[in-house]
Amino acid sequence: MSVSVTVPLGQAITRAKQITFGPFDLGKWFVLGFSAWLATLGEGGGFNFSYQTGGQSSDSVTGDGTDSVQPVWQWITTHLPWIIILGVVIAIAMIAVGLLIAWLRSRAMFIFLDNLAENQAAIVAPWKQFKPLGNSLFLFYLILGIIALACYVAMLGLILIVALPDIRAEHFGGRAIAAIMLGLLLLPLGLAFALIAWCTNNFVVPLMYLRRQKILPAWREFRTVLLPGNVGAFVLFLLLQFVLRIAIGIISVLLGCITCCIGFLPYLSTVLTLPLHVFDRGYSVYFLEQFGQEYRIFRAIADPTGPTSSGPAPLSQ
Repeated sequence: MSVSVTVPLGQAITRAKQITFGPFDLGKWFVLGFSAWLATLGEGGGFNFSYQTGGQSSDSVTGDGTDSVQPVWQWITTHLPWIIILGVVIAIAMIAVGLLIAWLRSRAMFIFLDNLAENQAAIVAPWKQFKPLGNSLFLFYLILGIIALACYVAMLGLILIVALPDIRAEHFGGRAIAAIMLGLLLLPLGLAFALIAWCTNNFVVPLMYLRRQKILPAWREFRTVLLPGNVGAFVLFLLLQFVLRIAIGIISVLLGCITCCIGFLPYLSTVLTLPLHVFDRGYSVYFLEQFGQEYRIFRAIADPTGPTSSGPAPLSQ
């Protein structure tokens, strides 16, 4: 079986044009863009905070900074219980927001995929229909996040234990070097978790949608049926998708600049770049469809100027 990483490109481009411009419907763009926005919440961005000193350092104001540090430290020690409480509240709020985003995104990934498969713009009906699949995906990511956090905390703790004697001695020696070497292991660990998330988003989610099954059976099918003998094709797909997403990011930035920063606003930016989102989702789906008719997800879209054509629908429950 020949699996190509370039053939799905043309198919994804064609479907993006058909869905977004065949014919153009502004209302459809806003509804479909909303599902795409929810499906990509938390991807490739965030808020960057910086602290500015107004062009002066603390030393320029108070000499060596001792006079300014001492009152601050005294205030911290005096109000330490309240600072701890505030920190805990902020941490809980951040965790709650993160979980909400992950839950919404897990459900919306199936909504967006269903809209592309059926060439529709719907939110309410697929939101209810794919509740079990969305919850299964959310639970998977929750467990994966907890495992990742535990691994990172364990690694950081081990690094601290190894380096502690040199830290106390204020000496850069063998233990400090060993701690740095251990720290380098954090990179492949992070890449491993990122690879699991990438496989899930690109291939396991479509399998869940196609089979109407929860995530563990879908992962089992991907691991035992699709992956063996095709690792090279998946690696090539990953590399090409990486390049494509850089290009998509550049185009998105250019569109944001051309539209006087309107294209940088949440949700509106997704509506503006909707064809790119349709293409990106369609690329992995068409790649998956090369493994056989039983992996076909997208219906054929009828040509409004010609006879109606149809394709196989996704497997029903």
